Amino acid sequence: MSVRPPLRRPAARRIGARVSLVGLVALVSSGLGVAAASAAPADAVVWGGPGLIGLSATENVGPVDLTMSGGEPTRTPAPVAWGGAVTLELPDVVDGAATEARLVLTSSPGADATRVYSSLSTDPAEQIALTDLGGGSYRVDLPADDGVNGPIGLLSLKPIDSSHDVVVSAGAGFGLDTFGYWLDLSAGGPAAVTLSPQATLNAWLDGPSLRAGESLDVTIPAGSWLDTHGFPGMGVPTAALAAAEHDLRTGPAVPVTPAVSADGRTATVTVPAGTTAGSYLLVIAVGEATDEVIARAVVRLEVSQALNTGLRSDTGWVEEAPAGAGTSPLVPLGAGMVLTAGTVAVLVLRRRAGTRS
Repeated sequence: MSVRPPLRRPAARRIGARVSLVGLVALVSSGLGVAAASAAPADAVVWGGPGLIGLSATENVGPVDLTMSGGEPTRTPAPVAWGGAVTLELPDVVDGAATEARLVLTSSPGADATRVYSSLSTDPAEQIALTDLGGGSYRVDLPADDGVNGPIGLLSLKPIDSSHDVVVSAGAGFGLDTFGYWLDLSAGGPAAVTLSPQATLNAWLDGPSLRAGESLDVTIPAGSWLDTHGFPGMGVPTAALAAAEHDLRTGPAVPVTPAVSADGRTATVTVPAGTTAGSYLLVIAVGEATDEVIARAVVRLEVSQALNTGLRSDTGWVEEAPAGAGTSPLVPLGAGMVLTAGTVAVLVLRRRAGTRS
């Protein structure tokens, strides 16, 4: 596993001078009011392509959990007949010209293996046939019931690779180049079964340090790996934010709704107000849970304290009202925007990349 670079830390905010009446008037006259401040660019993260292609045995565990919000899925072995055939249809983003099929028999999932068959075995009694059907499809002919072993089988293919120079993983229980399904073998199961795993294009990205209420842009650039492999834009992305430690979620996933740019390439996500300080994982998924191929970015974030909501700076300095004043010294910032005594003006500014307002 590669060592991830440290997250960037926000530069300390500095208050250079008090905002004077003249300064406010100049701000209005130049057309740079509240709307311009709130439209400041968010921090940007480039999502160019996957670092890992994950395969999921959909017929065992159900559709992909887009934002990884749930727990460990329940595995249900796929029914098939002893002596039948299983065809595995791999997604287009993976290949590898599998050269071995293996069937491990056990009494129940997780129990010790009692018998192992392989297409490469030199013992005819332990052999199973593997046929490359082309186009990423492989058929495996299963053995007859020996009356002793099973009825649960773990059928796997190897090597599974990608011609796109991206590592392929089938998750827990398999190596980086092996993929398989749990089978429930019986005399009454279907004689022929076709299994079609899903592929998830996973990217782990380092994001900036933000405050609650600030925003982050995640962009798929034109000409990037994702752009040229079926994901030219965000579509209608699904996103969630969860507290994390060492890249593992430690709290519940909170759904967030990204705003998508007009060209569809950028999703802007705002850290919810009230989010406590700490480490977080922001997950953005493109595609439907039942699609053959899904793109998913996991962005590491550090969230600090919430944005200032008044005229108090991070240094502890406070704008004091003139002695005896009955109203705020602020003047209107346009027609109808009158700030009277006791009224607080809240300006939520999105942090510019690399700087603070």
